[in-house]
Amino acid sequence: MVLALASASILFRDFLEGLFVVAIGSMLVHAAFRLVTGRTKPYRCPNCHGVTSRGYANCRHCGSPISQ
Repeated sequence: MVLALASASILFRDFLEGLFVVAIGSMLVHAAFRLVTGRTKPYRCPNCHGVTSRGYANCRHCGSPISQ
């Protein structure tokens, strides 16, 4: 009985791990597809036009403040 529960637990864990791999992989493929097709534009610094993130307070290339 204990062996059956242990093997069922391992199978369930492996199933969840596979599910996460498929889900994360499909999100990455979708994000790459949106970038390649031009549906997602990267945010650019208004000062130096370097690719940056709106999450930063300052541009990581030139240091100018990023307006929110």
